[in-house]
Amino acid sequence: MDKDLESYRNQLATNPDDAEALNRLESALVRTHDWGGLVALTAERVESLSPPDTEAAWLRLAESLSQHLETLDEQAASLLSLEIGRVWQDRLGRPEEAMLRFQSAFQLDGENVEALHQARSSYVQQGKWELVWQLYNLELESVAPDADAQADLLFEMADLCANQLDRSSDAVKCVRQALKFSPEHPRISEFSELLSSVHRDREARFDELRASAEGTRDPRQRAAKLLEAASLWMDESPDDPEVEALLKDVLLGDPRNEHAR
Repeated sequence: MDKDLESYRNQLATNPDDAEALNRLESALVRTHDWGGLVALTAERVESLSPPDTEAAWLRLAESLSQHLETLDEQAASLLSLEIGRVWQDRLGRPEEAMLRFQSAFQLDGENVEALHQARSSYVQQGKWELVWQLYNLELESVAPDADAQADLLFEMADLCANQLDRSSDAVKCVRQALKFSPEHPRISEFSELLSSVHRDREARFDELRASAEGTRDPRQRAAKLLEAASLWMDESPDDPEVEALLKDVLLGDPRNEHAR
């Protein structure tokens, strides 16, 4: 098969208009499911075409590839759907069409994480940050159980929260979760100032709530303030005995408080 491919390529190099050699080369690439090879072949042949003819060639390829989806098992169809999405995204500049193919690729094979990468990259280019966040979370659920991979992903999510979504609290949660997987991760220094700032803010709010609770006579109002303080500090330091002491204090003032149990 490799010799046949080489032969067809040589014939086309000698005569780019050799339709028979082109058809045989395309058929051979289809038989071997070399979808990337078909994309590369198209890219070579459109180099000398006008923009309208180039677009028409890519549209024909996208339609041609789509016709093979039903002949493949789910895993192979997922890979082909991913390749079709790339054609729509990179060659035709149609992110909406591309997104449909990336979604289909992941639905066909939940282990095709590259489909999520491509979809996320498309949303980044469009500045759709909330959708980027959703895809990060979906990938976090799907990624292989590798500690370094989990940590890398969580730091990317922290960066997204801090710099695009203006959600410093979520950024800190991501960093802290990442450090559980990789305590010496090289990106920790990027977030040291953010961690310190959020810690200071939470500490100030915690002290404010404690002081306010001490000056509140109504038992339920006092319990509500203490519960908020406990929840705040639980995010900061879940194993701190102070959290348990606060929750016990809440139940003294409001024994039926389900949130403190």
